[in-house]
Amino acid sequence: MRNKVVVSLFCSAMVLAAAAMALAADPTPAPQAQPPAQQQPATPAKPHPSNPKTDAAEARYRAWSEREHAKDAAEFAKDKSKIEDKYKGYVRPKREKKPAAKDQSPPAPGN
Repeated sequence: MRNKVVVSLFCSAMVLAAAAMALAADPTPAPQAQPPAQQQPATPAKPHPSNPKTDAAEARYRAWSEREHAKDAAEFAKDKSKIEDKYKGYVRPKREKKPAAKDQSPPAPGN
């Protein structure tokens, strides 16, 4: 059993030594990103001319989106009122605090 421990410690030491040597032999710094001032600003997308087909599709999407948002808002309001009715008049009970022991001191550092 001792042989296995010695061999594993030797192998781990060799791996660490090889890693340290590799880091010492490769002094090339990591490439740094350009500061934001030197980066090129993103180019905006080219505006596409609208046509009746895309306008109609967009109008249908907006109408559907508004209907879904209204439906979600109505459902949320219903659930909210249900919860408010359930807890109407609820007052959180006060918990009695335990008296603080004055003779307790913080633990000594290092323990």
